[in-house]
Amino acid sequence: MKIQETKLNKRNSSKKQVLAREMDLESFEHVILFDSAKKALEFDSEVTELDKLIATLQSATDACERCFETENAADVLMGISKELLGRLQIGKLIILSEANAGLDEELSYLRDRLECLEAALHQAEETKMATDIRAKVITNLVMQLAFQIERLHQQKALLVFPKSIPLFYPGRPKLYPR
Repeated sequence: MKIQETKLNKRNSSKKQVLAREMDLESFEHVILFDSAKKALEFDSEVTELDKLIATLQSATDACERCFETENAADVLMGISKELLGRLQIGKLIILSEANAGLDEELSYLRDRLECLEAALHQAEETKMATDIRAKVITNLVMQLAFQIERLHQQKALLVFPKSIPLFYPGRPKLYPR
């Protein structure tokens, strides 16, 4: 019996050892699972923090890019505005040149017209002077003719009337006033 008991004790002890090992293994598995879960939570927490950090860095990068783009845009806009200003000045010069050419043509036409008018004025002045001279000559001729007519009337009167009758009497009108 002792042998059986010893065998039984050995079996029990082996079963106990197996059970103890199994329990140790299960306990070890639980510890490992717990540690794994804990590490997974820590890993998830770290991933979440890293995601937040990445999002923050991305927004900072976007802000920097917008700032850079804004600075670039300001430079680009400055360049464009300078180019447009240059084109505007060239356009103004072209318009002024065209207007100047038109004004030059008009000025040339007006100068030609002025020369024609000055020539016409000079001709009118010469014609007026010639007309004035003719008028004076005609006036002198009319006066001489009036004197001659008066003289002829006097001679006729002397021939027709006796010398006792005055040639001019107060009621007689004069033909041509002097």
